[in-house]
Amino acid sequence: MIEGTRRRNELGIAVALAFLLLAVGGCSNDRDPGSSNAWAPTAAIPQLDAASVVVLSPGEPPIVTGGRADGQHLGAYRVPARGDIEALASVDLPVGSGGPLTATTTPDGDVIVAVASSDKNCRADGQSSGLALYRFTAGASWDSMPPPPAMPCLAQPEMAVANNHLVLLDTGSLGLPGAVLDLSTEQWSVLPPLPAGALSTATLPPSLTVMGAAVVIGGYDDRPAGTPMVTEAGATASTSTSWIHRFDPVLGSWSEISPPSGNVDQLIGFGDTLLNWDGPSARLERYVDGAWTSLPNAPLKPRSGSVLSIDAAGVLTIACGNQATDHAPNTAATPERTAGQFDLGAGEWHRLPDLPSSFRCYGGSAVVSAERITLWPHGGDGAQGQSLDLTKTGGT
Repeated sequence: MIEGTRRRNELGIAVALAFLLLAVGGCSNDRDPGSSNAWAPTAAIPQLDAASVVVLSPGEPPIVTGGRADGQHLGAYRVPARGDIEALASVDLPVGSGGPLTATTTPDGDVIVAVASSDKNCRADGQSSGLALYRFTAGASWDSMPPPPAMPCLAQPEMAVANNHLVLLDTGSLGLPGAVLDLSTEQWSVLPPLPAGALSTATLPPSLTVMGAAVVIGGYDDRPAGTPMVTEAGATASTSTSWIHRFDPVLGSWSEISPPSGNVDQLIGFGDTLLNWDGPSARLERYVDGAWTSLPNAPLKPRSGSVLSIDAAGVLTIACGNQATDHAPNTAATPERTAGQFDLGAGEWHRLPDLPSSFRCYGGSAVVSAERITLWPHGGDGAQGQSLDLTKTGGT
């Protein structure tokens, strides 16, 4: 009797231990996903134009740069995890200037902002009114940069820095016209045209990123299947819906990358690896050594307008966006609260705590450090961000 009782007790303990281990294992990739208490609003920047182009530069604490509400300055502000914002350097813009059009960061953490030289971006002859470029050296000062050469009116200018070259191109125009600035010599050259027959239009804004020493741009068309797309001169229309092009700024040449099976929605590079996040399908794919691979299913809800950031360890953070998956950046759409990280090395997803329902963030910037994640939106909520303390949620 005593022996039987002992064995039953041992069995009960073993079963309880097994359930405990199962529970711990099932939660190992989960960081309180149902709670938004871990997120906290940063201090606001009342001087910042809420509708301006805003970018975060890496560092701890990170730095926010953008246009000031008076329309006549660019400002930079250090965003601590707690306490007041620290105003850094600002720069006066020429009278009559338009607002910031686009911005990018360099590998060193500097920020480059392109400002319209006039409040009217296009002249009557269809040429651009010109751009003025400013570079903020993190924590120091603003400096003006050589202006780009004359080019057609820019519908949707974007910039990226690869291999010490600044690539400026118009993602909203057929052929992706633009220019390249050699940052070592400060000399501009005209961006060479795409090869004949290359796709370069889409009904949605294309995505621009850096992969290795090259700039990569891609997009897709969400019109009904079979609808012809316009291609470059010398080729017939195409019914393909996705395209990706790679530009080597040193060689000055374009090459094509075969698109993934999913829609080319948001591209982000990590070394020689290219990732495609198809937000409306909540699907992540990886391109390496000339081939695409589907990655494990994301524990996130579909969305459009995600904010992406990847750190030096290869951990991709995905947050923000709208539940409407039609890419409409309207304030009526419900903000998507789920957020997560994918570890490229481990091949695992980790859920982050949900964002507060009051936080609207359709597009924007994110900086991830060992201590926290900082999100800063574009658009109407651009004067205040959100911060997640990773030391309380498990860290990256």
